[in-house]
Amino acid sequence: MEKQSPPKKPMTAFFLFRKDQKEKGNKLGSKEAGELWKELSDKEKAVFEKEYKEAKAKYDTYLEEVAGIIPNSSSKKSEKPSCYNASRIRSVCGKKEDIKEMSLSTTKALGKVLELFMKDLGKSASAEMKANDKKTVTVEVLTAAVEASKKCDFLKSMKEYD
Repeated sequence: MEKQSPPKKPMTAFFLFRKDQKEKGNKLGSKEAGELWKELSDKEKAVFEKEYKEAKAKYDTYLEEVAGIIPNSSSKKSEKPSCYNASRIRSVCGKKEDIKEMSLSTTKALGKVLELFMKDLGKSASAEMKANDKKTVTVEVLTAAVEASKKCDFLKSMKEYD
């Protein structure tokens, strides 16, 4: 399977108009192009706006399906997308023979679980740093944080952290 290269972020309707003008040999400066754009009728602008919306839809589809990012998915600050890449989560989980496919909602949920786990581990590590008068998170600090946290019981059996 050939790897699909990501599409470029689409140009806005105005920049599509500028590109069109340039292709017609009409090399305008920014100010002149802006003035000419303002003079266009809504019908003339609609051609460029339609082209932009189609390119934007293709770009957003790529972000959502391939990269695992939901563009403009929420206006609430509390509902930020996970910082963990969905394709990376799929590839890590996909190494298991019993997992053939994974939906985007599942990868988002796993990303959120990872985020919450890392946040909790970070709080525990910070408390360990303060308790031991350390300024840097080290393997020893993380080990102490894991040992102190009930939520990290599953990691306590692991002997190597690095």
